[in-house]
Amino acid sequence: MASARIGLSDDELRGLARVSGRDPEALADELTARPWAIHDLLAEPETVDAVLHPDSVFDTTSPFVLFAVLTRLAADELNGCGYVNDWVGPRSRLPVFDVEPLQEFAESPARVLFVARLLASMVAPTSDCIPVPTSDPWELLDWVDAVDAAARVALLRRMGDAALFLAGIQADALADASMPVDRAEKIGRSLDLSADEVLDLVDTDSPTTAIDTLEILGARWYQAARQSEPAMPPIVSDVAERISPARRFLTHLADRYLAPIEAGLRFAA
Repeated sequence: MASARIGLSDDELRGLARVSGRDPEALADELTARPWAIHDLLAEPETVDAVLHPDSVFDTTSPFVLFAVLTRLAADELNGCGYVNDWVGPRSRLPVFDVEPLQEFAESPARVLFVARLLASMVAPTSDCIPVPTSDPWELLDWVDAVDAAARVALLRRMGDAALFLAGIQADALADASMPVDRAEKIGRSLDLSADEVLDLVDTDSPTTAIDTLEILGARWYQAARQSEPAMPPIVSDVAERISPARRFLTHLADRYLAPIEAGLRFAA
């Protein structure tokens, strides 16, 4: 279908076409010719109202369209921010004036849509080549040595996604968690880490060790996936190089936009 060329399902394309008053095929052609036009479409007031309003033209809102609208709202908001209430430890937020890395991360439409697709994949996971559709990187880790090369690349990418998701969305719940030695050793084998690097994973001196570790691993798993499959989209390496701003953006998004609407999320089955 035409929508497959632009990464939208047919239902998502039809819903966005109704909101914008376009013919679905014409919209598909427009987005194929100018892929980043979807970024502007998602920011239009009519689209935002339709996606977030309970009685909109969308009978149900797909996870991707919802998260794409919310990530765009968060990105636009950051442009005018002098500070953000940033995560600084378990259940702790403080005003942080170092917003430039967040703004630089969010100024790229590709990164904003990457975050939207990451969130959607956690809400509605697909198996692809992955034996277990899960958001738990430690469960995925158990499969790394048991699959073929193609599936291993998919696992590494998914483990990067899961690490970034957990660090950004569930920091409060995980910040106190320590890394078991046997898990650190498994991680070391999956990434060819040195003995000293494995020991660093179980360091408990910092109150943010667990989140720091997830950031490090997320970046390393993304990089390993891209190195194993050069045809993988460059955005994977781009996010790996900005893993800390990506994590901070996810936390900002969760605090400002996801938490207030969590009880009313309306996803297609």
